[in-house]
Amino acid sequence: MLFSTFWNTGVRISESRTLPPESFDLGGLRPFVKVLG
Repeated sequence: MLFSTFWNTGVRISESRTLPPESFDLGGLRPFVKVLG
């Protein structure tokens, strides 16, 4: 799921490697990841 999310949103590998745990909200009806940069 995580890889397909990054693939479909165009997040770069270098961006995804630096995401802190606070960037992930996986408990809701629509899980999401906040990427700033």
